[in-house]
Amino acid sequence: MTSVRATLALFAAALLAGVPATAPLPVTTSQYGPGRTGADLEEALLTPRNVNSRHFGKLGTFSVDGAIYGQPLFLPAVNIPEKGVHDLALVATEHDSVYAFDARATGAAASVLPR
Repeated sequence: MTSVRATLALFAAALLAGVPATAPLPVTTSQYGPGRTGADLEEALLTPRNVNSRHFGKLGTFSVDGAIYGQPLFLPAVNIPEKGVHDLALVATEHDSVYAFDARATGAAASVLPR
């Protein structure tokens, strides 16, 4: 199996900028919703003040078996039997593999479910 490095950008502006954390909202469809506008009209934490190169950016990469053409999906606080509660980032590759990563972890520990 040929492995490529796929970058899944994980952002922690709210945590790093000291903004009080709230429960993250799930992103279960492309462009945030059925209107496909790309706008999250309920966003309250990310502002021009805390979204900058000092407080916002890529935290890591995950290895997958091919290119990711679709939008990664995000599901907060998913209870996985025998593994606990995780904020999941889900991606599918060109080889029909689906990966679930812990959005708050990096490296090998980030893989939550086998593909």
